[in-house]
Amino acid sequence: MPVHLTSQGNRVWIETRVVPRSSRDEIKGVRDGILQVRVRSAPLQGQANEAARTLIAEALGICPTAVKLERGAATRYKKWAIEGLSLSEVQESLKRYPDIS
Repeated sequence: MPVHLTSQGNRVWIETRVVPRSSRDEIKGVRDGILQVRVRSAPLQGQANEAARTLIAEALGICPTAVKLERGAATRYKKWAIEGLSLSEVQESLKRYPDIS
């Protein structure tokens, strides 16, 4: 199943499920349209959120400041706003991950 993305103007939203304290930082795939992100950081003082933001930015080839947490600061399920990329650019960037369509 492809990752569910929404867009408006020059902003794209992506939903993730972040798993903290994983063995490595990685984008693991998609489940029910939600991007699965694993990070080594603990969920303390926003460390896991920051690690997830950095990982998403690296996957998209953009600066981490262009990835903003919109919802879910204290939960595993998060909604991120990606600024400066079109919907098709985000989709194209995610294609290099084999578990993401």
